[in-house]
This record gives sequence, structure tokens and C-alpha cells, in this order.
Amino acid sequence: MGDRWLKRVGLASAAGLLALPLVPMMMASSSPQSMTINPAGDSFGSSWSPVSNYGKNQTLYTRASWPTRYAFLRFNVPSGSISKATLYLYSWTTNSRGVSVHPATGSWSERRVTYRTRPAMKRTYVRSGSVRAMRWSAIDVSRFVQSGGSYTFGIQDMSSSSISFSAREGKRSPHLNVVVLPPPSPSPSTSDSPSPSISPSDSPSPSDSPSPSSSPSSSPSPSGSPSGSLVTNAWSIFSDPSVGKPGYLSSFTDPNFDTTVTRIVGNAGTSFLNADGTSGVWGSDVRQHYNDDQAWNADGSLLWLQNQSGGSPSHVILDGNTYQPAMKPCSNYSVYDDRWSPVLPHVREFRDGTTMGWFDIVQCKLLRSWTLPLSTTIDSEAGPSRDGAYWAEGDASTGKILVIRMDPMPGLIGPAYDAQTNCGLADCTIDHVAISPSAKFVLVHYVGDHDRVFDVNPTTLALTPHVYPAGTPECSGHSPSNGFIFDVGHSDLTYDDGGNDIAVGQNRSWCPQTVGGVALGQVYSVRFSDGKVTSLIHNNTAQSYHVSCRDFARPGWCYASFWPGSGEVFNDEIIAFRLDGSGQVERLVNTHTDTTNCYRCESHPVPSPDGMRVIFASSWSVACGSTCGTQSNPQAYIVDTRALR
Repeated sequence: MGDRWLKRVGLASAAGLLALPLVPMMMASSSPQSMTINPAGDSFGSSWSPVSNYGKNQTLYTRASWPTRYAFLRFNVPSGSISKATLYLYSWTTNSRGVSVHPATGSWSERRVTYRTRPAMKRTYVRSGSVRAMRWSAIDVSRFVQSGGSYTFGIQDMSSSSISFSAREGKRSPHLNVVVLPPPSPSPSTSDSPSPSISPSDSPSPSDSPSPSSSPSSSPSPSGSPSGSLVTNAWSIFSDPSVGKPGYLSSFTDPNFDTTVTRIVGNAGTSFLNADGTSGVWGSDVRQHYNDDQAWNADGSLLWLQNQSGGSPSHVILDGNTYQPAMKPCSNYSVYDDRWSPVLPHVREFRDGTTMGWFDIVQCKLLRSWTLPLSTTIDSEAGPSRDGAYWAEGDASTGKILVIRMDPMPGLIGPAYDAQTNCGLADCTIDHVAISPSAKFVLVHYVGDHDRVFDVNPTTLALTPHVYPAGTPECSGHSPSNGFIFDVGHSDLTYDDGGNDIAVGQNRSWCPQTVGGVALGQVYSVRFSDGKVTSLIHNNTAQSYHVSCRDFARPGWCYASFWPGSGEVFNDEIIAFRLDGSGQVERLVNTHTDTTNCYRCESHPVPSPDGMRVIFASSWSVACGSTCGTQSNPQAYIVDTRALR
């Protein structure tokens, strides 16, 4: 495997491995001893679903505002006198205020604890200070841990937003580092007893164990690229490996990338049993909706799939981790278009004609609704804003668009703006509208892939074209002063590393292929505030296809699919890529799908909220050996990278 391994990590990385320092063994000593302890249990509780247990989750969530969430960790510390105790948490979120860590009391079980049965958190606490996404935070908890025993910590968000951390089920488990003082020297007549120690299986590996600083050397590099054996070479060329179509819930290891691929949909026409006791029938077209529509709910516990072409019911709700059918959709819920709330795990935010609302799919209950002054007949891509509070809508018959604020109640409907009349293009037909993650901007996408940005008045929600100065990068003579930005196709909206709203998508061939002296690759971003264009991958690849940035808990990364291109980089692949222009990539899977005259066969990849998995659609009729699928039977698959991180 030598050549393939060198290709995977690069010669420089391979050489670096040979220079790793040796880890000294802990020997009996009269000096203080440092030991790392993994949690005996961790979970979180949410006021939104107060009787739900989240002990299996790979992510711990905290939130100070409603719905409140508290995370809990328990550590069993061996007997001895503790001089120093440091709690290490790996954050998926950047937040300037961070979290508070409280001692908590009461017995609890990881697989049974809920919001209602959570341990009681004491008023005393220590603060983490600011936390950064994909970085370790080191929190001094010495005041709470001074001797051996069982310790529970409650974690509470110090701001009004949500902060998430890797759980012990993830690859970057929380852990407690303690410094144990040596016991007093025994008298000659007393036999020695061994000091408490942690077994090797309980200790984090050297690659995961942080140094005492808040930014340990073992954490990802400043660019955010995770360590592990993912293929990160952006220039290697791979052909589609011949792999037969896997069976239902069967997994295989991708021959090119070592990721795990699982088919999560059963054979067409066969029945399935939900965990709630109801049943259904698999259709011949069962998959996620689109690349800018998150298939997982806010906490990753559920997956929402379309069940078409003979399927019953019309949607299937799967367990977000096991992929087993979980529950039947509510009989009183049938709408034109909807999305998961980015914040509330059991809520779908929907639009249907002139009505918009929030619906709890567990309680089968309408929570909120509004009546709009126009019909929501223009596609509203990317769904609500990042906090779930705002949505942009439009009426295809009039070209009028508006913004609605749905939280806090009673909400607010902004004035309608005519974005179609005299828009400045030869064809002013609106293809779709989208609210930016921050809700500061609305993107109007006209037919022909021409993009225009509007400012949102934070008080009235009124819309006005964003005025860009002359010289702002643009395409085909479109006027920046009228809000037009560089054209981008099949895009998604997210934040860049600086927290700015951006569109990320496919290169448009009619646009300039060099901006600011930099050749543009097949994927680039456009910043809404100033129109800046940033190339995100090199310019010698196959044609890009669809982009998804639904990995809200993994900032700084997006995902893209690529057309087949024999002998080209990223041929028929799905990749992850950094948003900082560094060109960093992670190569995940070949799609094995044939999209010829088959829209539903397009892969439309969507990452899980933490970015560790990607759901994609495939006909599995390309490079499939003797066991091939068909275009009439596109199905959903998941590629999982967690074993490689």
C-alpha cells in the first residue's frame, strides 16, 4: 500500500510522521502524576422535548434562550489528592462568551437522562472564555475536583445562541486531565499499594490528547483541516472503482477513499416497519430533497426523505444515526414546501400558498402560522435564516418579494418589493429567492443564473438593492449599483471564516475566469457585503455540479458534487472544501450515478449538521460491476467519514 499511502498523505506528511516524538511511559514516581480520564457518560437535555434522551448523540448542545439546553458529563476520578483538574471540550461553534461549567448533583444514566430528570446544577461555576470552532477549550475546574470520586459537570451557554461540542461518542471526546499528588511515603512495615491509574483503553490516544494550552498542538491546524487518513490531496486523479450496488442497510468501504458508504433505502415495493409501530412501503424514488435542504433535523436524531413513485407514505422519517425507519409523518401535515428548523429538533417550518407556519412533527401540532399578502409561488431556496427566525418569499405572478420574521412572536411581515419590473436584465423572471444566514440580505436569483442582492432593514424588513461601487466584479455587464454580483450556479448560502454572508456555488462560464489576478476554479464564493469573489478550489478539475453548506456545526467547510470527467480531478466525486481560499479539500466518495435525462438521479449531496456524514442520491448504474441499479430507482446513500477522523 506504500504508493497509495504516500499519495494519500503527501511525502511531507509521511516524513513528518517519522519525526514524531516518543510518548514517555508513566513510571512510579514521587513526583505529581498527570492522567487523562474519559467521561463515564455524557448527554444533554432540551426544554423543547423534555422527555427525550440524547445519550447516543455525537454532539452535545447548550443553549441559554428557549428552547434551553444543558449538557452533562460525568467523570470517575481515582482516589488521591488532586492538585490540578482541567476539562477539555472540542467545540463545533465559535462564540465570544463561551460556556459556564457547574458542579451538578444527583444520579443519572447516559441513556435515560432527560431535561426533566437532569442533574441539579449548582450556582457556582467557572467560565470557559471564548470558544472557537474546531478547537479545544481548556477549562480549569480545580476548585471542584480536589480528590477522587464521581463528578458531574453541567454545561450552560453564556450567550443567547447555541453552542455545541463533540460528545464522547465522537472522535474528539471530552476529557478531564488531573494532576495527582504522590501519596505519603509508607512506613517500612507497610506494604506498598499501587497507585490508581487509567487503563490504556480509557485514555485518549496521543493524537487526541491536548496539551495544557487552549489550542493544543494535537488539534486541527489553524485552517481547520481535521487530522486522520481522509484523502486530502487535491490533485490526484481517481477512476470510478467498480462496486456493485449494496443491499439495504449494507455498508462497504470506498476503494478510493476508505470512507464507509451505506444504502439507507429498501427495495421498491417492499414494506417497512417504523419504530412507532406504523408501517409503510418503499417507493422506487426515495431520497433527500435538494442540496440546500438539510435532511437531518437540528440535533441529528432524525432524517427526512421523500418517498415517491409508489411509496407510502409520501415521506419517510428515519433515525438519524441507525437509518432505521422511525415514525410515520403526521396525517394532519401536508404542505407545499418545508424545511427543518435549524434550532428546534422536532419542528418543520413550512410555506403553503399564502400561509407560513411552524409544525411539530412529533406532537402533530401546528405551533405558529401567518397569512402573507402574496402567494409563495417563487422557490425559496436555502430555507430560513441560520437562527430559524426569518424567511424570504415571493410571488411568481407579480415578481414581488418580502421577508417575514417568525420569532419572536408575534412576528413581522415586511413590505413587498417588486424585484421583477425594470430589474436591469433582458429577462427579469425570478428563479428563486433566499434569505442570507444572518438575515441581513436577500438574494434574488434570476433565470440564467444572475444574482442580485438586497439589503434587509432590520426594523421594518423593507428591501432595497444593495449598492456596490463601480469596479465590483460582475458578469455580462450587469450593474453593481443595482445590486448585481458575480454570477454563481447551484449555490448555497453560508458564512465565511469572518462571519460574513456568502453565496458558494458553481463557476459560470460566461463570467470572467480571472478575478484580481487569480484564476477561478470550478467552485467560488461571492461575499454579499462587498461582492468579493474567492476561488475555493484549483482550476484543473472536472465540472462542478451542486454545492451544499448545511453543515452548520462545522463552520468553514462546504461540500460539492462533480460531473464525471475521465482523467480529471474530482471525477464523479463528492468532496468537502475549505471556504478560506486555501484550496484544502477532503475527498469522500464516487457517486456511481447516471444523470442523463434523470434529474432525480443527480446526487444533490447534503452534509449532516456536524459535516461528518453526507447523504447523496444515486442510480448506482455506473461502474457497478454485475450488480447495477437503474435510473428508474434513484435511492439515498450516506458516506460516513467518522472512522477516519
